[in-house]
Amino acid sequence: QEILFEFSGNGFLYNQVRIMVALLLEIGSNQRPIDDIPRVLAAKDRNQARGTAPAAGLYLVDVSYND
Repeated sequence: QEILFEFSGNGFLYNQVRIMVALLLEIGSNQRPIDDIPRVLAAKDRNQARGTAPAAGLYLVDVSYND
């Protein structure tokens, strides 16, 4: 089994992608309601996101630089 998440942005904070993955996995396993994402973002509190996904299995696929 494999779950593919793709994130793109112009910068990420330390562990940000792992935190987002953990939140999405909690929603996918019904540990959180899907409408919890806007609440967590609005709270601007890292503790609201709770977990951090393990680094194993997460891969950086591409980095591009715009001039």
